[in-house]
Amino acid sequence: MKTCSMRFIRFGLLMTMLLALLALHGTSAEAMTTNENLMQQFTSGGYILGFKSDGVYLASTTHALHVEFVNANPVQPQSTVPPTTSGQAATLDQVTWRNLWNGITLTYRASADGIVESVYSIDAGASVEQIRLRYNAPVEQNVDGTLTLKYATGQMRESAPIAWQVIDGERVPVAVAVQIRTTSARDSEIGFALGEYDPAYPVTIDPTLTWNAFFGAGGEDTANGITVDGNGNVYVIGNSDATWGSPDYAFKESLSDAYVAKFNSSGALQWNTFLGGSGMDSGDDILVDANGSIYLTGTSGTTWGIPIRIFSGGVDTFVAKLTKDGVLLWNAFLGGPSADYGHAIAMDIWGNLYVTGTSYTTWGTPIRASTAMRDAFTAKLNAIGVLQWNTFLGGTDYDDGNNIAVDPNGNVYVAGDSQASWGSPLRLLAGTDPFVAKLNSSGALQWNTFLGSSGNDYGFGIGEDPSGNVYVAGRGNATWGSPIQPFTGNWDVFVAKLNSNGTIVWNTFLGGISIDGGGNLVVDSTGTVYVIGISASPWGSPVRAFSNSIDSFAAKLNTNGGLQWNTFLGGADGFDDGIDIATDTSGNVYAAGLSTATWGSPLHTYSGGQDGSAAKLNSSGVLQWNTFLGQSGSDSALALALDGSSNLYVAGRSMSSWGSPIRSYTAGQDAIVAKFNSNGVMQWNTFLGGSGSDSGNAIAVDANGHVFVAGNSTGTWGTPVRAYSGNYDAFVARLDTATGALQWNTFLGDAGIDHSNGIALDNSSNAYVVGESSSSWGSPWEPYTAGWDAYVAKVNSAGTLIWNSFLGGASADSGSGIVVRLTIVYVTGSSSATWGSPIRAYSTGNDAFVAQLNAINGTLMWNSFLGGAGTDAGRALALDKIGDVYVTGISNASWGSSPIRAYSADTDSFVAKLNSVGTFQWNTFLGGIGTDDGRDIAIDANNFVYVIGTSGASWGTPERAYYFGTDVSVVRLNSNGILERNWFVGGWLDDDGNAIAVDTQSIYIVGASNSPWGNGSPYFASWDGFIAKLQIPFTLYLPLVLK
Repeated sequence: MKTCSMRFIRFGLLMTMLLALLALHGTSAEAMTTNENLMQQFTSGGYILGFKSDGVYLASTTHALHVEFVNANPVQPQSTVPPTTSGQAATLDQVTWRNLWNGITLTYRASADGIVESVYSIDAGASVEQIRLRYNAPVEQNVDGTLTLKYATGQMRESAPIAWQVIDGERVPVAVAVQIRTTSARDSEIGFALGEYDPAYPVTIDPTLTWNAFFGAGGEDTANGITVDGNGNVYVIGNSDATWGSPDYAFKESLSDAYVAKFNSSGALQWNTFLGGSGMDSGDDILVDANGSIYLTGTSGTTWGIPIRIFSGGVDTFVAKLTKDGVLLWNAFLGGPSADYGHAIAMDIWGNLYVTGTSYTTWGTPIRASTAMRDAFTAKLNAIGVLQWNTFLGGTDYDDGNNIAVDPNGNVYVAGDSQASWGSPLRLLAGTDPFVAKLNSSGALQWNTFLGSSGNDYGFGIGEDPSGNVYVAGRGNATWGSPIQPFTGNWDVFVAKLNSNGTIVWNTFLGGISIDGGGNLVVDSTGTVYVIGISASPWGSPVRAFSNSIDSFAAKLNTNGGLQWNTFLGGADGFDDGIDIATDTSGNVYAAGLSTATWGSPLHTYSGGQDGSAAKLNSSGVLQWNTFLGQSGSDSALALALDGSSNLYVAGRSMSSWGSPIRSYTAGQDAIVAKFNSNGVMQWNTFLGGSGSDSGNAIAVDANGHVFVAGNSTGTWGTPVRAYSGNYDAFVARLDTATGALQWNTFLGDAGIDHSNGIALDNSSNAYVVGESSSSWGSPWEPYTAGWDAYVAKVNSAGTLIWNSFLGGASADSGSGIVVRLTIVYVTGSSSATWGSPIRAYSTGNDAFVAQLNAINGTLMWNSFLGGAGTDAGRALALDKIGDVYVTGISNASWGSSPIRAYSADTDSFVAKLNSVGTFQWNTFLGGIGTDDGRDIAIDANNFVYVIGTSGASWGTPERAYYFGTDVSVVRLNSNGILERNWFVGGWLDDDGNAIAVDTQSIYIVGASNSPWGNGSPYFASWDGFIAKLQIPFTLYLPLVLK
């Protein structure tokens, strides 16, 4: 096949790109994979470039550029070098979009005499007119044929193109001109028009794109990391040695400061800020949560801010949190008297932060001690920056922690490099090897291993057969071992079998001439191995052919590593990724993943965008059926309430519209409220919120036909009784139970950040709300102390604030659950320091608390702490008929003198009972070897206690078995804390149980699921909210999906 080349772009300014990795999945990686994993970031010539399926992104410290491929095929870029295991960009070798336009392949590669060059390889006969590029900046054509892209801070210039063909070994010039079409005030499309040429031969077109503007302040400015939020805003982190822009926090006239800059989706600078002291500071990694809060890590040479953990000397790692507008909320330092460098940051689903990097000396109270020379470190901080633990990873030589991720169970995965062996590795180190280490949520090392050859190797899937042999899947870019199937080049999947002592029994490679990656594997009782992953080119003798795009694959190997069959799953027009795999007792194989286009004859049709996919293969690999699990958005049910007629009211959040809502979906994330009758038939649903991010976190219903909802909002909406104050406010709203109509809403909070987590009603329909605030507001009866305080607020039936009180000490406190009876209010939450005059003393670390307040004026009557030496938090509480208090939450260590059921491991749910004056009665732990989380509690008329939460492994004697991942856990205890029954609910991916209610005959639960289960209404995609009814004794009635 004849091809042609078109050299197109060279960049000469600092550029930053949307962070991502080529989709690499496995036991640890699948939980941390997001849509950002379809983007790639690299450096070339000291600059940073980024690539995605829709084009090229570039960002300096003053503006950002997006070059979009117009009417192109949805092709994911493939790199000859994987994205780095560090928090920064990898060094560019070559990135390719195959068949980006029909017959045209685009390749970016490092340039010896410039920053980067792009080459269009055009098949003979393919039309050059297909190539259309859209710039998010005005483009002007000059008289000399050059192009200028103008920005407020300078301009980018593209040379006049030249074109030629090579015919019979001779270079023949071809006339060429740029065509410009302005599509909006700020967007332009360009293409090329050719003069006479021979379509049987290739054409090369060569323009050059250069910057002639500089950013910063004439000194040295560097961009080190980048991320993007759900609205397309781009956040860049780096360091500067002089001021620039209009910073929120001024440059410190130091050697260098870390900076953060925000750009909108069109590349316009929204704000920038500097962080640092009088020494040298550098920002290295950044993430943005769903609420727009910004978290970053880096390195500082002196102290700055008002740190939660003080600067130790030398060079310290820093961690900081900013608001969406760039305002510093807190910062903390990590390290000892020597040098400590922060490289990467991650967040778990509870908002805890995990940082990895490099340390030259010991510090903290490490779980695993520092060894010598230079060690990798990992540290966990809670959501307000308090250090929970730290640990060191490494041996007697140099070790670096480069990247970090956390799964939904709180297990932490660290990737880095080692020059000497350490731990008890499954495979020995050879030279400088990458390492992978797994820690539990308490920081204890679970295992570590070294992988591969003299090249780069990564392992992602693991399984075990009945004989204790271990099977690992991953990918590598060079051969190693004595493989059964040889390495074919580029990147291949590997599968290796180790015996129970860690000795390699065999290894083999799977793949073609392009990039292949192993995701996960499963091993059946005979030792047969089934592998799932992704391929960018055909290989083997597939049962179902490769589709000429990027396909997921499934493969079967016998226990000796011999390939039995392989097959490809996917379509010609999209991107397909195999994430997980399972088998049944009949040898059928089930594959789960994602697809960006339809294929097969699906049972449930493809809905657009990116859908979840599932497929069934028979034991020979023949496709039996496939289906798509798709509908836009992500949804979660967070709370429920039950009225006297057993109607259920559910609150939560949604990322898209569904049902026939009374009040329409607005934008982004809206709060949801839905009503179901006792048979689970939806009566109505409605959305609450504005143009920002809104969530319904708690719900209650009175006897007068009113539903009260508490939640959070990042912007105003409705006609509020008390106005929105800015930043992040709590809200309370009242709806009509019959129609779902909004009757009023009000906001609680001030200029800081305010959350509402629970709501309760008294007999007069006054609403009591509990949450946490980062600053004082209202006219509080109990004053605000410092940092984050828990608060309780009373709102009357018309939405007017009656009183509010703060609960807490000098550190961090949060309120989670609330109950009202007559003139008494009970709340629970967590505290990281003592306060009040506690009946049971504060222990250490983070303790759960219970407090009693006067409902008339908010006066604190008593408080008590629950917990031990670890981290403890109260989630919810309930009262029995005589006023005894039952609390549920989480603990990661044992406490209490004689718990009825012992603490197991990792993180357990707890239940504790106090009498009406706060005296501790008993406590018990619920859970197994995984992570368990108690989230809500209810008591029936017979004083049986029901708890809902999540579990990461089976425990007890469940009446419905644990399935996989994180399952919903439902538990019944008697009034003395004895476990009577437990039950698991969920599918093959993760499930969350968030709230529970009981009547005389039934249990009602709500939550969210990432895969289908039961026989109710159909699961759609991503995270769907669910509601389910259980009969007493336990019988599951069909779950209903909230979509």
